[in-house]
Amino acid sequence: MIFEAPKSTNNDAVSFQIYCDDLEEVDRLWAALSEWGKSLVVGRRTAGG
Repeated sequence: MIFEAPKSTNNDAVSFQIYCDDLEEVDRLWAALSEWGKSLVVGRRTAGG
């Protein structure tokens, strides 16, 4: 499955659905999304000073 994270700004809410074949795929994708979210927070903190 290919997943491209949506682009957003500080004021956007992001909503999406992902259809997975099994719970292992759910866990793997959730971990990837969590890491992506952490990178956004770190990027915003460093970009702001």
